[in-house]
Amino acid sequence: MRAVSSLPITIVSLALATVAAACSSSESGSSREVVAIDDVTADVPVAQVDELVDAAAPSDAGAVSSDGGAGCTVYTQGALLEATSDVNLRAGAATSHTVLQVVPTGAVVSVTATGCPVNGFVPVKLQGVSGWSYASYYRAYVPVASASDAGAGAAFTREDAIRRAQQSVGFAYWWGHGRWRAEGVRPEWVGTCTGSCPSCTFTGTYGADCSGMVAKAWKVPSWNDDVSVDKHPFGTIHFVAANSLWSDVSRSSLLKADALVYNTNGAGHILMFESGDGWGSVVAYECKGCSSGCVRNLRSVGAAYKGIRRAGF
Repeated sequence: MRAVSSLPITIVSLALATVAAACSSSESGSSREVVAIDDVTADVPVAQVDELVDAAAPSDAGAVSSDGGAGCTVYTQGALLEATSDVNLRAGAATSHTVLQVVPTGAVVSVTATGCPVNGFVPVKLQGVSGWSYASYYRAYVPVASASDAGAGAAFTREDAIRRAQQSVGFAYWWGHGRWRAEGVRPEWVGTCTGSCPSCTFTGTYGADCSGMVAKAWKVPSWNDDVSVDKHPFGTIHFVAANSLWSDVSRSSLLKADALVYNTNGAGHILMFESGDGWGSVVAYECKGCSSGCVRNLRSVGAAYKGIRRAGF
């Protein structure tokens, strides 16, 4: 692979692909698009699409090393990298190559060959699929310490996830966002949502949509831990695809704090399971849409949904 000592900062082009991404069930009425931004694919509301600027080359040293002779950052075969943004995995080391799949934020990939980046791309593998991905959108993966590690706190539990979901109840639906207050709802914090998303209007500071709530309640990725900080790393297009942060589980085997999700033909929704029959009526936490906001309710779940379970549960 040839050495690339620096990467120019360029204005990148936008390419739109109409695919399903966040909460857009008949209950929420919202839809999203995946927006390809040069070699990064960001799951963002259509209304927020803007020109973006490429990030600089990575500088973390956990999975890379300095090679004085090559004059570049060397990635080592077998090293683990964590995606800091949704980023494309391509068939070759250029944006002209086919996108094999999207690496979601927080997913962990392994480097498949030692060497310098090629055109800013590194060879990596995700869930058995090998390709090339833009190095600027990765950092060295640092595993979260387990409860048995010296000095580590208690492991994140199902009860922790349910408690975080409970805190969201009563807040307004805010399409493409995820934040609330751990203290619970106060009148000045509730917010309002009017219209039919994505053509909806939100007023306020706190609220969440379906995928924003579940990601925050599950605390995925690990940096999405403060419920009062607005973060929306995943849409339903990510939750339907198993990765290192969650996996599929039978609906008949659902346990407290698992989730039910679907994403079909541009529509999707996700809810957090608390109790009940996975194929019948369930008690669930969900941010349903403008008219309902974030609620805990008893409901039935359609056949399009599948069960998923957070890693560590």
